[in-house]
Amino acid sequence: MARSHAGAARFVLVGSAPQLPPAAVRLGRLPVSRPISLDVALRPRDPAGLASFASAVATPASAEFRRYLRPGAFGTRFGATAATVRSAVASLQALGLHVGAVRGNHLLIEVSSTVSVVERAFATTLEQYRLVSGEVVYANATAPRVPAGLGDEIQVIAGLNDLSPARPTVLIPARRRLPVPTGRKSGATVVPGGPQPCAAASNGTSSSGGPYSADEVASAYGLSGLYAAGDLGAGQTVAVVELEPFDAANVRTYDECYFGAAQGAAMAEPPHLNVIDVDGKLPGANSNEDVESTLDVEEISGFVPAATIDVYESPNTTTGPMDVYNAIVSQDRAKVISSSWGTCEVQAGGSALLAAEANLFEEAAAQGQTVVAASGDDGSSDCTDPSGYPLANTAVDDPASQPYVTGVGGSALESLGAPGVAATAAVPPTAAVPPKETVWNSDGAAGGGGISSVWAMPGYQLHSQPALRVVKPYSSRIPCGEPAGFCREVPDVSANADPNTGLMINWSGAGGDGWGALGGTSIASPLWAALVALADALPACGGRPIGFLNPSLYWIAGLGPAVYASAFNDVRRGNNHLPQFPKWWQYGASVGFDPVTGLGTPIATNAAGDGLVAQLCALPESGGALYASPTRSSITAVLARVKAKRSASSWIKVTLRTALGLPIRAKRVILVGTVTSPIKAKTRIEPVFVTTNAKGVAVFQVSDTLVQKVTYSATDLTDGVVLKGSATVSYVKS
Repeated sequence: MARSHAGAARFVLVGSAPQLPPAAVRLGRLPVSRPISLDVALRPRDPAGLASFASAVATPASAEFRRYLRPGAFGTRFGATAATVRSAVASLQALGLHVGAVRGNHLLIEVSSTVSVVERAFATTLEQYRLVSGEVVYANATAPRVPAGLGDEIQVIAGLNDLSPARPTVLIPARRRLPVPTGRKSGATVVPGGPQPCAAASNGTSSSGGPYSADEVASAYGLSGLYAAGDLGAGQTVAVVELEPFDAANVRTYDECYFGAAQGAAMAEPPHLNVIDVDGKLPGANSNEDVESTLDVEEISGFVPAATIDVYESPNTTTGPMDVYNAIVSQDRAKVISSSWGTCEVQAGGSALLAAEANLFEEAAAQGQTVVAASGDDGSSDCTDPSGYPLANTAVDDPASQPYVTGVGGSALESLGAPGVAATAAVPPTAAVPPKETVWNSDGAAGGGGISSVWAMPGYQLHSQPALRVVKPYSSRIPCGEPAGFCREVPDVSANADPNTGLMINWSGAGGDGWGALGGTSIASPLWAALVALADALPACGGRPIGFLNPSLYWIAGLGPAVYASAFNDVRRGNNHLPQFPKWWQYGASVGFDPVTGLGTPIATNAAGDGLVAQLCALPESGGALYASPTRSSITAVLARVKAKRSASSWIKVTLRTALGLPIRAKRVILVGTVTSPIKAKTRIEPVFVTTNAKGVAVFQVSDTLVQKVTYSATDLTDGVVLKGSATVSYVKS
């Protein structure tokens, strides 16, 4: 909140001076001629209305569910008014600052000048300090002041210090497994179109215990089922947040390995792969150091090969991340946004800066954009000292802890599991063997997770089903100062992140042929971004983006144990406590949600047809209950002719759909068989799935010992809807 400046009623203070790290040594003033760039964040015109709308369009029970703002509409509905923007621009220019272009969302004004002009404009001084690590940083000595007329409109001025740059969340394995012979057969279920590694990518991998190739990870988490259905992400755009350049040569090598020379070369160039410069063009990649960006691009390219990838690159400055997010949401070209960068929440520039960042994520939710972010690699102790060593206090990572961001934590993928088998004419369905996973906690690093010190627990957590156990005995309102309720807990979900069970990528720092395993929650968040992009591309989702993910995730997980188990692998072993710290900071994995791996890892598809993606697509488009249409629903026989004996059988598939063709899940179906002849029917009906899955399908196994035709009809018992159609099976002589 702006405060009056003593002795100068025409001006007010915005925010406060930052807290310096311990033992920082003052070196003197920042050179006055040095260029500096700042962000002046404006308040939305209706903050409460924005929060309400962003929540409503993302909540399945809401009548506004997935009724997103049209492109370009945000600024005129929720951004600062045009008059406020004009006044702010004029005032900043009058202070001698250069004002850049203001994006259409009217939330951020980018300004620049020299240190001397900035100091004079905001009545402060910029001092240099040497940290214990030897790094030299700068910070404003006092809170900035602005003309009184702007005090209530400006939320924060970012860039007056560079104390907390964002950190990548990628780790190189502390130990390496011995390579296996070239040409090792992958342990994954290889399907057409999905990633299929060349020999180089398979060297050093292991289908039991990792590290893994992309096809193996895709198989473990059910992405292969989407590839088999022809879904490769066509028509979708994924925005990747980067604060360093990526190595284009490494990306091309990776794509050519998995998809062949011709397709791989095309995937590594525009229009498939594009770089959008933010705050100026970055220098070329340092092949040995810029591994985070290269990993992010390669992983998303491998998991969503037909999607467009827009890489938004900015220098890693105090304003860099915010400028990147502002560019992505303002342009609104990508419906999925992936970030593997983060900052300790309490070191991220203060609550005003985090609130300004939150406005951008609320805008993303209002527009139907999904934002996923890595939760960090320092367990429950996310803050680090200037040398990168974890500090002795519990903390979580920003932006993963933001209420409108899906925080992605880390597991250790100990084995891949095996996919189930769908029913055929001769074989009944078999259940999948889920991946074997535990919490990632090894070699002094662990998946980030815990309790936010800034944000209250959002409704999708606070009001989730009690069976999910989101609220625990150690849940608290104290860290975030919430007067009623609790504080937000992260992560929301997780995926493989242990460097020892990590993902093979191509990067020059790996040495040898360039292939090496990497880990960290940096390999978890892009996988979730890929899953959402594939869901957005799936025809069953009706062409409407999934959008802000969290309310739907907690909604689906709360539909009951069977649905939860079909959509998530609930990780129940391990903790994210680093051993050098007290054990009372320990968060352990448990049944349901926990602030270690969240709701668990994804089961994107399964043989029964009710994996997470199907569940997301089956959610109603505009809230309220769904009712089966007697005419759009269907009844079909897998086999129309079978032998009249008890050992032979067919299967009847009942599919419930709405009048708009949406599948309807969780409805109980009854099947009845009738015959036209006076002979008494000997039909046996055995339910396989008596309750419809996410695809709206219930399955019954039928047989008969008499030679006759039997017509089967169905009723939705839950709502009393009798289906108009029927299916006939002819039972013939053996």
